[in-house]
Amino acid sequence: MQEAVQFLEKELRLCIVLYYFEDIAIKDMAVILSQPEGTIKSRLSRARKKLAAYFTSDSTEWRKGYE
Repeated sequence: MQEAVQFLEKELRLCIVLYYFEDIAIKDMAVILSQPEGTIKSRLSRARKKLAAYFTSDSTEWRKGYE
């Protein structure tokens, strides 16, 4: 899991770490990161999709630009 998270863009990785590993609510993340709640939700959604692709795909296409 840690390897997959490391391949995410910085802003997506930060949201995943704060939400899942630090158990910080979206509302609190918005305050901490000075971003609207909608932005945090969007970043979490994009990050989840990328992580799902990482775990379900044999292809490395999803991580282009990170190697």
